[in-house]
Amino acid sequence: MEASLLNILPSEVQDIVRQVEDRCGSTIGVKPMPANVHRAVNLAPAAMEIDTDGKIARANLMLASDAPLPAHMLAHEILHAKHTLLDGAPWIQSRNGQPSLVAMAINNDAAHMEIIPTEIALFPEAKAFWASHQLDGLNGFAVRIERDTDRRALRNDLLRFSLVTGHVLPDWPHLPQLDQQI
Repeated sequence: MEASLLNILPSEVQDIVRQVEDRCGSTIGVKPMPANVHRAVNLAPAAMEIDTDGKIARANLMLASDAPLPAHMLAHEILHAKHTLLDGAPWIQSRNGQPSLVAMAINNDAAHMEIIPTEIALFPEAKAFWASHQLDGLNGFAVRIERDTDRRALRNDLLRFSLVTGHVLPDWPHLPQLDQQI
């Protein structure tokens, strides 16, 4: 990983970077994230791209050039690489092997059950970020409730959102409001 990025991370996360890079046999690459993509789909200005076939693994960090990158967000993405490449987390795929947004969302949710509490433990300021991020998500559901015709999909998304939020932010003051939506 580039020294300018590595140096903003605490030593515990720097150690994880080295372990991931050892697993990959190469440094974590950096790729540009297209401008404003993170804003359009409510993503952080960083994402980890992991490619593995069981033998060869690659990890690339995609970074937005139009937004600041707090250390906790960078660590969050490194923790995703750890979860997948070092911890051997199970990976749900569609039966036909094709990309699936549902499988991707479930994998991300499952990873967040471990990653976000670790991120908050390393960076206490991350708790406020996640509380705000989840509130944005909850407000997004209010819009979807008015317009979505697929009630089962909406309910499934709300349930996933509720399970992750309740686990990673157990004292979040909006949990009762979220529970009412389910």
